[in-house]
Amino acid sequence: LTDILEEFLLYKKSQGNCCERTEKDYRYHIKKLLEDSEDILIEKSLESGIIRNFAKLNNKSAVTYNMRYKYLNCFFNWCTENDYLSYNPLKKLKLKKRKENSRAKDIKIDILKDLLNIIDLKTYYGLRNYTIIIISLDCGIRPNELLRTEIKDYNFYTNELKVRKEISKTSQERILPLSPFVVDTIKKLISVTPKDWKGNFIFYTIDGNLLSSSIWSKIMLRYSKQLGYDISAYNLAELFSIDSTIISTAAFVLFPVLPPIWPSITGTSLCLLASS
Repeated sequence: LTDILEEFLLYKKSQGNCCERTEKDYRYHIKKLLEDSEDILIEKSLESGIIRNFAKLNNKSAVTYNMRYKYLNCFFNWCTENDYLSYNPLKKLKLKKRKENSRAKDIKIDILKDLLNIIDLKTYYGLRNYTIIIISLDCGIRPNELLRTEIKDYNFYTNELKVRKEISKTSQERILPLSPFVVDTIKKLISVTPKDWKGNFIFYTIDGNLLSSSIWSKIMLRYSKQLGYDISAYNLAELFSIDSTIISTAAFVLFPVLPPIWPSITGTSLCLLASS
């Protein structure tokens, strides 16, 4: 199976539509299926594994269910076309995508204000989270893309963010304009990031590693519990599709005055500050 998966991913890359994130997702979903299938190339065994695998998603959202379906369906179609399988088991089992709520969640300004007000801007941890949120609201960038941006992707002269094709979900480079306030906040975050942390990323964990989308989702979940209102990382980006001027029209309502840039902060003292 390993050889087949590598052949499949090589084919997807040859088409120019398999970025690093997409490859990682294929590996993840196929690995999850293997946990429930004794042998993916024995079709009866595979069908039983698929039933068990999708049954585990019974209480998950339609988005989560459909994501698993999309990646496996594409893989099975390729396996069928290349004679590794005689049919697509998803089609034989008559499994279908679930209906998703196509309307983005329209979160009121007061809720966003409460969200930003519970963030402690006197810590790196807080300023980092605050920056992620306002960038998401400002340009609608996907969380997975935003967290993997580097300093070189930000043009502070033209107030623009470049989403490189290698981190873009669509494998297409694009340029996103940023509001001046958001750019100033990004600069503040960079200025207090310890110089001994490796890489040129913008968003780090307290340990100096790249902040992952899974950790960010858990952070947003904690904020949601504090608010008593469910807001996900993707909800923030979706708001941009509802009102692309949300930053400029609500700036004075949403954004409190940031604290002054802290003087030299070492990694050790920063960790202490962030945990206080």
